[in-house]
Amino acid sequence: MASWECGFGGNWVDFPDLSNCSRIDTNQAIEELNQPSSVPSDVLGKLYQNVTNESNLGSGDIKNLINVLEEALKVQNDRLDNAQADNPTDYADSFTKKSLEMVSEILERPQTWFGLPQDTKNDEITKVQNNLDQVAKSLLKNTDQNEHSYNSGGVVLKVLKNFESQADFVNSNGDQISVKAEGQLESSISFLGFTSLACIIDNRFEW
Repeated sequence: MASWECGFGGNWVDFPDLSNCSRIDTNQAIEELNQPSSVPSDVLGKLYQNVTNESNLGSGDIKNLINVLEEALKVQNDRLDNAQADNPTDYADSFTKKSLEMVSEILERPQTWFGLPQDTKNDEITKVQNNLDQVAKSLLKNTDQNEHSYNSGGVVLKVLKNFESQADFVNSNGDQISVKAEGQLESSISFLGFTSLACIIDNRFEW
């Protein structure tokens, strides 16, 4: 059910609240994740196909999909912590790719976010950022490679493990960030870049 606040003088306030409107059934994905033999990256990949097959999403899908991403990360870390992955590096790499694909897909539909009240929208954006931070942290913990780079369109992620001098990151706008390692200590770091967050926050259809 949707609602739209009416302000003084009979004028509509902001956008309608469509946060209870959804088109994607995410319950099946949650059920699959809770199966003992589930592989989180496979579950996310299957759900991603369902999402891309929909020309339009409901604003409620945003919250539901982010909930799946959070649950998938919990299961992913449990699988890795309990040595259920034959190759932790590939297992973590595959999950990172699928997580970024899903986040990119929902971020590149800015009009869908307009149906969320501003406070809810800010909360969900924070959840997305925190989720990907934790995905990167999990990758750093489990990979045996020193560098991973991903670009899914709406999200760019670069992960560097055990760098000894300087780490550089250039976002889609050409802005560069450089971080130097302290002293002789090896450091690890992740960089995240988003192409459409400002568009979503400012309620703009294009970025």
